[in-house]
Amino acid sequence: MLLVTSTPAWSADAVATLPVAPFNWSGAYLGVIGSYNWGHTDWEFINPGGTNADHRADGGGIGATFGYNWQFPNNVVLGIEGDLSWLDAKGDTICPNPAYECHSKAAWLGTVRPRLGYAIDRFMPYVTGGAAFGRVKLWSPGGALPAISESHTAFGWAAGAGVEYAFTDHLTAKLEYLHVDLGKDTYFGGTIDESHGQWRDDSVRIGLNYKF
Repeated sequence: MLLVTSTPAWSADAVATLPVAPFNWSGAYLGVIGSYNWGHTDWEFINPGGTNADHRADGGGIGATFGYNWQFPNNVVLGIEGDLSWLDAKGDTICPNPAYECHSKAAWLGTVRPRLGYAIDRFMPYVTGGAAFGRVKLWSPGGALPAISESHTAFGWAAGAGVEYAFTDHLTAKLEYLHVDLGKDTYFGGTIDESHGQWRDDSVRIGLNYKF
């Protein structure tokens, strides 16, 4: 008796050529971000004579981010993202008396922003913009003049753009540029040092996200 066994010739080829489903960006994610911030403090003394003490306030930051994406059939991705970072962005200048130093620091920064992207499988460029808030401190250590210090939680806006890539179905990385303007506040109100202070920032951010 002759026993013949055979495996269909198409089986291996069929397995090898099964189409791979494109990556889908829909879902929630959590992540970490690191940044470098090129900040600028606009400091204007109201008295006397509106003297300016503007200066740079640069430094790094690290924080956490969370968000959710919806991908549509036309590959448009709409998302909402929030983040909160600890910053060490600070600077100083002589003001307005040569014996007087003006210092500023942004201690932390948060944003809540919609994102609009376009999915090219695992690669997604996007634009973003929304609300920003942070802690800004203006102070002088004194010396020839009395020390002054005041901190505000300031509110403003943020806008930028970035690219994100999915290395696996759960792990993505992003590179992002963000501009932040925390608006103008009044510091040391009712004193001879009354001032308008405003902190602005341009930052480059690197993020690593876990998608659920």
